[in-house]
Parts: sequence; C-alpha cells; structure tokens
Amino acid sequence: MTTPELTQVLALPPALRTFRLEPVALGEPRPPLQMYPLHNGGPGPLAWRLDTAALEQLAADSWGHRVLELVGPDAGEIPAGGMAAINWRFSPLEVRGARDGHGGRGRN
Repeated sequence: MTTPELTQVLALPPALRTFRLEPVALGEPRPPLQMYPLHNGGPGPLAWRLDTAALEQLAADSWGHRVLELVGPDAGEIPAGGMAAINWRFSPLEVRGARDGHGGRGRN
C-alpha cells in the first residue's frame, strides 16, 4: 500500500494484534504491570492516542472494579524506528478461560 508522505499509519503485524495478559491471582492487592509495545517502523515520528472509553465501561460493568487499568501512557509520539511501552494492570474478579486467538477457549 502506498500512502501520502504525511500520512501516519500504525501497522501491527499479526503477532502484535493480540495481547495476552499474564494470569493474576484473584484478590491480588497489587497486580503486576504488564507491558504492550507499540513500534513505529515508519520513516518519521508517529503520534498516537488510546481511546479508553471501553475501559470505563468495563469498570462500570464490573461493579466499579478496574479489571483492566491503563497505567500509561495513553498518548504520545514514537520516533521513527522507536517504541512506546504501554503499561497495563490486570485485576480479575473471577476465574475465566481465555480466548486462544483461534476462536476457542484456552486454559487459565
């Protein structure tokens, strides 16, 4: 695909399109940070911003508990060839199976 020179495009290869959260014990008072990398393979800086509306809805649906919390950052600029580390905190309310990325259920 050819894009105009000033167009910024974040291209995620298949391996980075799914983020697998590491298991966390129920009731863990301080769940560990989990990191997702955003890579800029383009020729110039890439400005990015995450829409966190779904996280707010998830918390509302979970009796106010932040099951998945964006620790940050929620926006930034990645230099050409650089990376941004997005930190998350996962705090499950119940034991559930995880999707295995192929439409089936994985093991937890």
